[in-house]
Amino acid sequence: MEKVKISFDPSVNSLIIWFGNPEEMDYLSPADDDDELMLIKNRAGEIIGIERHFFSVPPGNMTIQVETMPFMTQDEMTGRALEPVR
Repeated sequence: MEKVKISFDPSVNSLIIWFGNPEEMDYLSPADDDDELMLIKNRAGEIIGIERHFFSVPPGNMTIQVETMPFMTQDEMTGRALEPVR
């Protein structure tokens, strides 16, 4: 993933976050039992974005904070326990 694209459509209160190429969108799939969150998938069934319905924010009040960090440490991925911090 090289680029993340975030779109907000206030006319329908929809927030879309793309992790892949929007042109590859094939279908929407509900996320678990949440009717407000849809997974955007390509033909291979890979998630290339998410759409949050009923998302609203007052005009001019949307700020975006982006953090890049690993979901798990290298030790967690390899199954090694981390030493406690003293």
